[in-house]
Amino acid sequence: MINYLKNVFFLLLPLFVTINAQPAKVNVSWTEIMSGIWNLSAGSPEKLNLLSELHITPKSDAIQKLEKASLPLTKDDIRLEIVDGKTYIRFPLERDEKIFGLGLNFKTVEQRGRIMRLHVDHYEGKDDGRNHAPVPFFVSSRGYGALINSARYMDVWVGASVRKDSKDQSPVRDRTTDKDWQSQQYSDNLEFLVPAEGVEILLFAGPTMLDAVRRFNLYNGGGVLPPRWGLGFWQRTPTRYSADDVRKEVAEFEKRDFPLTVIGLEPGWMSRAYPCTYEWDPVRFPQPEAFVRELGARHVKVNTWFNPYISPEGVLWTPEVRASKTSEEWLRRMQTVCFSPLAMLNAWSDGTKPWTFPDVEKQVNEISKLRMQLIPYLYTAFADYAFEGVPPFRSMNLEEGYHATDKIEEGVLDATENPYALAVRKEVKNQYMAGNNLMIAPLFAGEKERQVVLPQGKWYDFYTGEYVGEGEIITVAPGLDRIPVYVKDGGIVPMWPVITKITGDDKYPLEVRHYGHKPAAYTLYDDDGKTFDYEQGDYSRILLTVEVDKKGQKKGKVQLPKNSKAWSFDGYNFRFMTK
Repeated sequence: MINYLKNVFFLLLPLFVTINAQPAKVNVSWTEIMSGIWNLSAGSPEKLNLLSELHITPKSDAIQKLEKASLPLTKDDIRLEIVDGKTYIRFPLERDEKIFGLGLNFKTVEQRGRIMRLHVDHYEGKDDGRNHAPVPFFVSSRGYGALINSARYMDVWVGASVRKDSKDQSPVRDRTTDKDWQSQQYSDNLEFLVPAEGVEILLFAGPTMLDAVRRFNLYNGGGVLPPRWGLGFWQRTPTRYSADDVRKEVAEFEKRDFPLTVIGLEPGWMSRAYPCTYEWDPVRFPQPEAFVRELGARHVKVNTWFNPYISPEGVLWTPEVRASKTSEEWLRRMQTVCFSPLAMLNAWSDGTKPWTFPDVEKQVNEISKLRMQLIPYLYTAFADYAFEGVPPFRSMNLEEGYHATDKIEEGVLDATENPYALAVRKEVKNQYMAGNNLMIAPLFAGEKERQVVLPQGKWYDFYTGEYVGEGEIITVAPGLDRIPVYVKDGGIVPMWPVITKITGDDKYPLEVRHYGHKPAAYTLYDDDGKTFDYEQGDYSRILLTVEVDKKGQKKGKVQLPKNSKAWSFDGYNFRFMTK
């Protein structure tokens, strides 16, 4: 009995201490540091934080050009307490408010109802905050965003903690008699726990979620603008490849007329890998400088992979094509990756090549070449990211006119399978925007058809220009050869001819596709595609417009600003896809 009481005592002691800890007085300062951006400092924030080591310069001019906006909450709405050396932050949540973000998530888009530990770690199949990029930034459907600027691991309750002092409490229900009982009660707050005696919070106003994300991106120096060849097609080679093996790989791509702009070497290019020496293996790569120059002369860049993978400039995460069990799966993966930030093959571990499955080799080749044709459009999207903070690839929730069709389906109470009758959230996770005009809706292996949620406004098929719908849910069955892609009314998509290499010196005629019947304006970006001269203003913005007269006749125009040049384009051919 004595031993039993000891165990009970020690189990209860931590709870007793926590309950009786008294919150320390918190000194809070609230300052608008730029248009629509506020700094909230509480307690004694640590000098080392997420932004202190990056040495970034906010794009203040671009921030000032954004629409002036205010926050949908006040200083008093955000509660801060310091208890036992830890800072507790509480944001209010409204009934229909949705929360997005909080870093890399593979299976979820909306985060409300989740409990997370933001922790840099290998991803293990659950969206619980432990992943390669757990960023403590969220954006709310109310039209604001917040960055908890702390380098600490932190706990997050996204509408998952029920407090006695909540303003909007759910009634206590009896599981036995009340059919509306649920194990997870309604919560009206979003909470962070930071293990430090103070914290800095940066708040970003909208008025839309996209505007809040743009302010966040611009405050952090703007997005990355990769070299133009970086948007081409990448192939990664096996760990033990030699210089001669890589040469043969490049030759095979050339022989099969398959696009290739970057060859990626696994960390095995080093004399030792995992842990890495960061020195070329002298046997397999006896003359590395000459090897790199040789491939460069063939317009193929060399990309060397390192361990660890995270650099001080941030984190890039992108889909990549790995091994597939069937030709259908291989083609579906290729279709999706070619409409992703980085079009990269990473199937070296089992030796799968683009042409491994003969029955889909033609389709794989065609979709990869379509990727190359879209580089002017993609390069402009990344320029908008760098200069204006607009994400080049983004969730549908940031698209104007998109209304989520999420449904809450009540779980069926079952004493064995579902004893707590948890609600199941249905959300759209498998379609997204690429640039401002393209909407991508991939299919996966085994799927013959799928539903596509169309935002408000008219939408058109990318391949044919035909009208598909407006503000509705459609069911499509495109067959194996095509990934569903749609263009908004008045959308312009500039495209190169089919190429397999990017020389950086050649000009190509540009096909300017226009969809729908609305007049349109599109600012095409161009620079030399390989240097950082654009940072000094050495770039051009070419205005492409389509006018529509009263009879519905369309006319395209090109306007190159005075004293500007075009590095990449030789002529402009307007193609009106919708008749």
